[in-house]
Amino acid sequence: MARRRKKTFECGHQGFGQYCHLCKQKSKEKQPIETAKHCLQKHGVESCELPQKVLLRAAKIVEELITKNVPYQNFKGKRFNWDRNQISIPLPRNYRLLCQEVNGDILPKKVMTHEAYNRYSSP
Repeated sequence: MARRRKKTFECGHQGFGQYCHLCKQKSKEKQPIETAKHCLQKHGVESCELPQKVLLRAAKIVEELITKNVPYQNFKGKRFNWDRNQISIPLPRNYRLLCQEVNGDILPKKVMTHEAYNRYSSP
């Protein structure tokens, strides 16, 4: 009985199937991350290199704050004592989303680590 030969796909992986299952799985994992980055850029939120969990959570909060008008208190957000127009919303793994209230609307500004947040002063 003859043995089947493995194919080499364009990506360099080898297998028996019609396409590379590894590359397809990786593209599925990247898709939500790319949409989250696009969401943050669309709303003008400054963000540096963020872990995946933080990026997805920040995008979810920004969407709900802007499109659904969900109150920031639902996300455990608090106002600064020294500037009541500045709002801080905690994200997972010691990150914060900073927002600013302008004419009753909450506008997300930037996502930063807790270390940078501790040294943060009014812009």
